[in-house]
Amino acid sequence: MNNKLRGLNRLHLAAAAALLLAPAVRAAFDSAAAPTDSHLKINRVVPEATGYAAGTADRGDFRSAVVALGAMAVDAAHAPVTISPQVECQWHWLDPRSLACELNAAQALAPATRYTVTVESGLKALDEATLEEPYRWTFTTERPAVKGYSFKTWQSPGMPVVRLISINR
Repeated sequence: MNNKLRGLNRLHLAAAAALLLAPAVRAAFDSAAAPTDSHLKINRVVPEATGYAAGTADRGDFRSAVVALGAMAVDAAHAPVTISPQVECQWHWLDPRSLACELNAAQALAPATRYTVTVESGLKALDEATLEEPYRWTFTTERPAVKGYSFKTWQSPGMPVVRLISINR
């Protein structure tokens, strides 16, 4: 009887392993749909619009795995992404689908600045899907808010010297 149960357990284990290795099941577990065409797509970008707090990371999430697990480093000279105006950051893969630009305090994004991020065409995923056209998006960092103001002196008639007190939210 014990041999019969061991045989059944092995059979169940083999069936479970076969199911877990199936591509559709893997896609369900990593919360991504299996790609149906040969074009690499970008699912999500961060930041998305305006009011982005300066000093945090930029990130792009791809539909397909682009790098193998463990190959997360990106050579700065060969990064597939450019940011304009230029930003000094350390590019690396957070996971096989997510590329990020990490900034430190000395290299924070400038406040009240519009940035354009471009992912170059030709980037190829592990499943051979290729980014056909450059992918671009823009975002603007947070603008300072005026907290207070005062007039203390005048340069000339009609030309006051204004003192502004601002804060970044």
